[in-house]
Amino acid sequence: TVNVIMPGRVATDRLRQLDEARAQRESISYDSVVKASLNLIPAGRYGDPQEYGDTAAFLASQNASYITGSVIRVDGGQIQAI
Repeated sequence: TVNVIMPGRVATDRLRQLDEARAQRESISYDSVVKASLNLIPAGRYGDPQEYGDTAAFLASQNASYITGSVIRVDGGQIQAI
């Protein structure tokens, strides 16, 4: 099977680095960057890495053996359309 997982903003060390870099680049606080990002995510939070991993594990499992050609967004609703 061939599927795609489209992650949104998942709370990782790399995302923190990106948010900190944006805050520095734009001379605003880190908290302001996070708040602005969260305002764009209907779920109101960053994703947990486990949520992304659980999706990947499901798609690799026998339970998903009939799923193919799908794009699965793990983004809390951030992307409104594909």
